This record gives sequence, structure tokens and C-alpha cells, in this order.
Amino acid sequence: MFVPTADCSVTRRRFLAMIGATLAASLGVPACSQIERTIYEVIPESPDGLGALAKRKGIVYGANIGERTFSRYGFAALAEKELAGLAPVGSLEFGCKQPRSRSMPLDFSFVDLLAAFAKARGMEFRVRPFFWWYCTPSWFKELDKAQAERAYVEFIRSVIGHYKGQAASWDASFESIDEDGYGMRDHEYMRKFGERHLDLFYQVAREMDATGRLIYSEYGLEYNYPKHQRRRWALLKLLDRLLSRGVPIDALGIQGHLHTRSEFSERSLRSFLRQIAGMGLEIHITELDCGDFRSPEKTRDQEVADEYFRFLSVALAEPAVVRVYSQDLIDPDSWMHYFPAYPKRPDGFLQRPLPFDKFLKRKPAWTALARAFDQAPVRQPTPAGG
Repeated sequence: MFVPTADCSVTRRRFLAMIGATLAASLGVPACSQIERTIYEVIPESPDGLGALAKRKGIVYGANIGERTFSRYGFAALAEKELAGLAPVGSLEFGCKQPRSRSMPLDFSFVDLLAAFAKARGMEFRVRPFFWWYCTPSWFKELDKAQAERAYVEFIRSVIGHYKGQAASWDASFESIDEDGYGMRDHEYMRKFGERHLDLFYQVAREMDATGRLIYSEYGLEYNYPKHQRRRWALLKLLDRLLSRGVPIDALGIQGHLHTRSEFSERSLRSFLRQIAGMGLEIHITELDCGDFRSPEKTRDQEVADEYFRFLSVALAEPAVVRVYSQDLIDPDSWMHYFPAYPKRPDGFLQRPLPFDKFLKRKPAWTALARAFDQAPVRQPTPAGG
């Protein structure tokens, strides 16, 4: 993927591109064209961070941050420069807060620190996720339907009651679509309540907070693999059912877990985003990162940058996309390293999926994000909590 540049100087990296440029010139294309420079080449250090670059286009850029990243030396300065929003990672899921007993007190200490950090710096703060099928407490499975509903609603009310007035949005993040896209996932909430578990969450959340955005998030929607196509279709049908029942959903969260050397279709993704926007929903990219398990060590940073730019160029061309959040910010803190099911690199190296390296320095992925925000059309900013 290439971007315009005014720099036409010859570099070794661009030698082959210049051969193409010669041919293009014979066809009337300017010699210094998009094909002469890739987004992963070095650009001058920008004084602005990604949050400021995105804000110019009416987009909020933020990151989901865990305790390890938050406690790193230098994180505060990095976040102040680069981010306009924060959300927690792995700190609020139902199963994580009360894994052994319903009577366990809810510990909000880390998320409180994150919320206070965001507030002190004028950043958007998001609460996510409430429920994840992968992390359901064992005691919940033993309850009858009535008991389960009381516990379910009690948890929703407790979290929203704690952060109401601080949070701009509430993200259920159920991931309710079957892994292979054949209907709904068979998880404990479906077994207890059926599809009504979704209705119940959003209705209770709206009763608790009339203005915060209510988001449904899903993964496996980004590419043109048959499984992703089935998952898109299943999700569209689910959203249609929910909206037809009057369930108050404001936005779809596309998680955005990318990987290099993928099966990507610009046309297919653009069509899917238009269908979601046509339902009257905002679109948020909620967990953006990019695995490099298919890329050689020497070129992986370049390929990750290309993949970011390719995906975001299409996504941000859709005006309904108004939020982009990275899933963490710093390479060594990525979930990809410790989640068992995620593919690992055959050479044993840790993946480099995020905009900043272990030294908190900008990488080619940062440049890809900056370029994508720069070329995005301007949309009207959506005020937090409005």
C-alpha cells in the first residue's frame, strides 16, 4: 500500500518502485506518485500524537490498557502525547471479578485508577467488557434461571452504578456469534436466557445511563475468509433481530484483530461497513492490533504497517467509523503472547503487533495509523457520553 509524497529522491528500497514509476509516467501518471513510497518508510517525527491526528477528522483514538502497561515507567507521558481515550483490559469481565463466589466483593481499584487518569487529562473513558463467554464463573453455571438473572442484572447495575458519569460508553462484548459463523455461540448466557441475555443487558444499561453509548462487539469480521463472511452474515441477522425488538444498541464494535498476509477484500469490507451504517449504528474499532506470525523477521514490521494501512484506509473511509482503540499499546504487553489459542511465530520471537516497541518508541505501525487518520474524511465529532 502506497501513499503520496513530495520526496522523489532515490533510495535502494525504492529502486524497483521506480521501474514501475517509469512505466506509469508513460501512461500520464506523475513521476512522484503513490507507487514510489510505502507507508513503512521513515517519515519526519511528528510533534502530534495519534489522538490529535485522529481528532482533526472527528475520530477518537485510544487504547485498552492493562495493569502491566499502566505501571510501566514512561506510560503516563506516552499516553498524554498519543491517546484521546482509555479503557481497561481484562479487569471487568464477570468471571474475572467474582471467579469463585457471588459474594466476593467487586474490586474496582485498577479501573478506578485508569478512570481518574483519563479524567485528569480530558480523555474519553470507556467501560468494557462486561461479559465474555470464555470467562464465565463456575458458580454462575450452577444457578437456576431466576437466580442467574438476578446475579446477571446485579453485576450490570453494580458496574454501571460505579462508573456512571465517568464512562462515555458501555461495551457488553459478548462475542455471541458462533466461531465458524453458523448462528449463535453455545455459551452459558445463551443456555440460561437464550438471545434475551442481550436484550436484558442493553435494557438495564439504558435504564442506568440514558446517554452513554451501548456497544456490541464481535471479532472475525475483518477479512474475506469464508468463516469471516459467514460471521458477518450471522451478525447482520442478529443486529436486525435486536433492533427490530427495540433493543437500544448504539454502535457495533469491530475488534480489528488483523494479521499479515491475509485474505483481504476492500470491496467486501466496504460493503459490510455500509450495511452496518445503514442500520443507523456507529462503528467502533475496539481492539486493533496485527499479528505477524506469517511474516519473516526482517520484514514483519513493514508488513504489519501495510496491513494496518490497508484495513484502516477502507474502514476510515466510512463516516460511521468514529472510534479506533488499540488493544494495548506496547508490543511486549500484547495478549497475543499469552493467549493459548493465538498462533505463535515459528522462530519463537514475540510478535510486534502494536504502534510502540518495548522502549515505547514509535514503529512503522504508528506511521500507518498516522497516515490513515490523515487521509480519512472529516466527520462530525461525537461528544463523549452524548
